[in-house]
Amino acid sequence: MPLQPLLDGMWRIEAATCLMWALGLVPEIPPYDRQADPEDLLSRIPYDNPLEFARIAQLRPAEEIDRAREIAEL
Repeated sequence: MPLQPLLDGMWRIEAATCLMWALGLVPEIPPYDRQADPEDLLSRIPYDNPLEFARIAQLRPAEEIDRAREIAEL
């Protein structure tokens, strides 16, 4: 298997982790020197109940998201 699809998948997991953090589904962003855990992410998504997902997903305040983005960009 070519390496690029694996790398792309790893980056998508990292992006999904940030999105789930922004929606309040992950309590904190993992350290930047450690890979996100895809199993942990999957366990937090209520696939069988989209209404439950919509109910529990609450966007964090813009200031908190901006602060996290600034840290990540450093």
